[in-house]
Amino acid sequence: MSTMHKHNHDLIAALAEGVLAADLADQAEADILTCAECSADLADQRAALAALQAAPPATLTAVESSEL
Repeated sequence: MSTMHKHNHDLIAALAEGVLAADLADQAEADILTCAECSADLADQRAALAALQAAPPATLTAVESSEL
């Protein structure tokens, strides 16, 4: 009997964000790396997070602030 791999996008995001306990993160990464699609999703998540961390903080103009 074959089983279908389920892509757990929440787990991939949590792993990329570094919010999993170390033992769970190690197991999740090992599992994710066995699937090309999941591996690509993890790489994309990590790249997106790195880009967001490198971006300057968002600011409002005086006009935008006055309209809040």
